[in-house]
Amino acid sequence: MPGVTMYIATKGATGVTVNGVQPGPIDTELSPADAPYAEVMKELTSVGRFGRVEEIASAVAFLAPAWTGKPIQDSILTHKD
Repeated sequence: MPGVTMYIATKGATGVTVNGVQPGPIDTELSPADAPYAEVMKELTSVGRFGRVEEIASAVAFLAPAWTGKPIQDSILTHKD
């Protein structure tokens, strides 16, 4: 996804802001954190657990404020302590 986001940002229309959100597994009804495969998925994530919908919503809200027109390129990264 970072490659696609970068391509769209650099080759797309000028004056368009491109942000990408690339969450790992999220605890939802269709992908519960207590499913049989969940332990394997948790080991593959940087934080060692499934994400929550609220966390993704916060990241999207951070990336989509009232736009000032200044171009930025950034990533929101998480890490496991």
